[in-house]
Amino acid sequence: MKAHILQHTRSTTPGSTIEWLRSENIPFTVTRFFEANALLPSLNSFDFLIICGGEMNVDEEDQYPWLRAEKDFIKSAIEKNKKVVGLCLGGQLMAEALGAHVGKHKTWEVGWWPVQLKLPPTLKMTPLNILTPFQYHGYSFETPKGAFRFASSEACEHQAFLWGQNAIGFQFHPESTKQWVVGCSEENLPSGAYVQTPQQMTAGNQLQPELQRWYFEILSCLKNP
Repeated sequence: MKAHILQHTRSTTPGSTIEWLRSENIPFTVTRFFEANALLPSLNSFDFLIICGGEMNVDEEDQYPWLRAEKDFIKSAIEKNKKVVGLCLGGQLMAEALGAHVGKHKTWEVGWWPVQLKLPPTLKMTPLNILTPFQYHGYSFETPKGAFRFASSEACEHQAFLWGQNAIGFQFHPESTKQWVVGCSEENLPSGAYVQTPQQMTAGNQLQPELQRWYFEILSCLKNP
């Protein structure tokens, strides 16, 4: 098995996904869209596709022309039954590629906010009703028609979906690490009822180990259904 990662900006890394890939001895390659002459690989060159987050939005194709090709690439990967995981922006790109609406959300959601889980029976995971992941989004997706929505929060109804047995889109950041909140300051944060302070986010880092265990378990279920 081989993996490929789509990375949109330097700051939105694959996070803990890299640790999981290495623990599973899965070799991986990366397309870095922020670098000149970034190329998408052949669909036959990988089995697992990881789509990272990013500071841009799905409707900013004029500013980021490569978004058009990326959406087509994601759709083709899903249709080819590749194992696909979308993280925040990655989940939004997946949702749009699958025909769902993606747009500006009614409020920003930033920090460690709980989601209610209702996992599909096909994911043989440890039962868990509530998870508190790291969130950072001002846009959101609707669940694609035919997909199974399995997570929601008070601020955002559509937090995660399973498409068939091979593709999962997240609105939150299950891949976040403790280092992610280091660059968050009062000056660069949006405002809103669901935006935590840098101090709250730093304190919330204690939740990261449980989030990582859950994320690794769901990746393993996707790898070995």
